[in-house]
Amino acid sequence: MSHFLFGEFNTKQNTGIKARTYVNEDIFYCFNQETNFAGDVARMIEDNKKSEIENWFLVTSKLQIKNSEDILLPYDKYTSEELFPNGDDREYFQKRCRENLRLLSESLRRFIKDVQPTYLRVFVADGYDNAFEVKKCTIDMMIEALYKQAINSFSLDSTIYDVIL
Repeated sequence: MSHFLFGEFNTKQNTGIKARTYVNEDIFYCFNQETNFAGDVARMIEDNKKSEIENWFLVTSKLQIKNSEDILLPYDKYTSEELFPNGDDREYFQKRCRENLRLLSESLRRFIKDVQPTYLRVFVADGYDNAFEVKKCTIDMMIEALYKQAINSFSLDSTIYDVIL
């Protein structure tokens, strides 16, 4: 399975949001109908929506345009030898996880500044899932939770982060 990072939001300025990059050319946000290639995303949003949402997004990358795997976890960017150069030593792996999530955090902050959502929920799932835990948190709290999961279990729980704006 592949991890997906996507979300739903409302904004005061609903001006026909189009796909764009945030941070650098590697992190790509697709909006609304632009996410149709990932059918499970729309289904998971519909199955779990909290209110009438106006917009949704999917975060992908240049390396993996159809999912969010390499944004959340560094496995597809580096070989095992690069991530674990000293066998069980996880120091380099942890640094790569931190760097991935720093870029994600920065891209989410730019997205929030640009789109100015009045409501934002960020979903993380490993393939299609309908058993999400919901957590109310800030972007920093979400990034830290993702980091702890990544370095401790090498996978991420299906979670909806109800972001405090």
